Order: sequence, then C-alpha cells, then structure tokens
Amino acid sequence: MPSSAALSMEATNFCNAQAQVDYAGLVLYCEGKTPALPLSISTTYQTESNQFSCQVFGYTNSSNQLIVPQTVTLGNCPTGVAPAPVTAPSGAPAVKTSAAPTFRFPFPLGKGSGVRFLAAAVTSNAEKAA
Repeated sequence: MPSSAALSMEATNFCNAQAQVDYAGLVLYCEGKTPALPLSISTTYQTESNQFSCQVFGYTNSSNQLIVPQTVTLGNCPTGVAPAPVTAPSGAPAVKTSAAPTFRFPFPLGKGSGVRFLAAAVTSNAEKAA
C-alpha cells in the first residue's frame, strides 16, 4: 500500500530504498510537481492517478497541503550491505552515483571466439619404429 506511513516505515525501519524513492515520488505528485503518478508507483501498486488520493493515503490535509516530510531517510540498514536496486520515480532505472569497477578479460581475444586449439599429428614411438 502506498500510504505515507507504510512507505516511511519500510524505508526507516527496513532499509527499503524502493520505498524511499516511491515516497519521494508520491510527495512530488501530491505537491503538484509531477502531472501523473510515477510509473514505478502505477506498476508496483496497480494504481492510476485517478484512483490515488493524496489525502486518503496521508500525504495532504483536506486543504491539499502537504502534511508529511518531503523525504524519508533509510534506516536500520545492515552494515556493509547496499540497499536493493531502486527504480527512479519516472520508472527509469535509478542513476548510479558511483561507477562500478570494470573487469577486463586479461587476454586479448582478437578475431573469432578467442579460444583456439592448435593440433598436431602425434605419432607414437611404435608407429615411428615401423
């Protein structure tokens, strides 16, 4: 459920980075800063803009004023473990803030499959003697 309380709890108590992103996307939507629900919200919760009520889900009051913080902080994350990958509010993959290390194969492959077997005719000593 995309309520402000549920998403906030998921982010702060269970280190759920997707809940953090969804929360921020819904805040932007409820503030009128995005014209439609973010794609990640529509997909995850099977909800369309005309079915979502900012007031019912606890983001705004009866005057449509935001009543929740604009962001929530990830909390209770295990040390040394990165949160799960997230989807940006637009539905696109989130942009990485640091580049992942690149592994390069240590041997040049050249043309073809990169694996070549060189075969030579092998004769046994018995065949050489004959």
